[in-house]
Amino acid sequence: RLLALSDCSCFGGQNLRGIAKAASTHMDQSMTADLVRLLLLNEPLQKHRVVELFGPTNFSTLCSLRVLFPLAIDVEADRGLWVSLVQFLPVEDVVVCTDFFQTAGTQRSFDPVLCIGMDSLGLVNATPRRTCARALDVCCGSGIQGIVACSTYAQHVVFVDPNPRAVRFTRFNLLLNGIGADRSEVHCDDLFGALSHAEPFDVILANPASFPNGQ
Repeated sequence: RLLALSDCSCFGGQNLRGIAKAASTHMDQSMTADLVRLLLLNEPLQKHRVVELFGPTNFSTLCSLRVLFPLAIDVEADRGLWVSLVQFLPVEDVVVCTDFFQTAGTQRSFDPVLCIGMDSLGLVNATPRRTCARALDVCCGSGIQGIVACSTYAQHVVFVDPNPRAVRFTRFNLLLNGIGADRSEVHCDDLFGALSHAEPFDVILANPASFPNGQ
């Protein structure tokens, strides 16, 4: 509603800049609007405003978790600009947190999880939604495919990814969407190591990364 958009299907990667510019005429300076700017549109905010939004303790915690990152050289400056390295994106009836597309193109001490692009949204929309007992999300990344499956048609979903950061995102997103351990399990491993003795699956979902990470 803040962005005056009918749906969120246009939030893939590079579309954000145009959306943010168009939305500037609709959004006020409320805390909700500034959270949307920071966590959905990847707009920088001044440090004092970010601290105001989260509180000093939570701000320090988010910095230590590498969720918030300074753009200014003087990181202590109260009016220095800060950005979020992660995006909270509504997808149908769930909310998924993952790295922004800019994060993948910068020098970090971790392997970023791919942003939710048009390929991810396309697979979400194209997957047949027949009720099933067990589904597998291979190279799950943020867990978007399996989480949508778990919220719509799958009774139990197994998530597998060799990237520890992806596994942490997936576990966080499961908690964020109220999906417990009774309906999901997450493995930080390759496909064969994690599932060498697994029972058969009714549905297998896969949208693996298709380009090198530069490491």
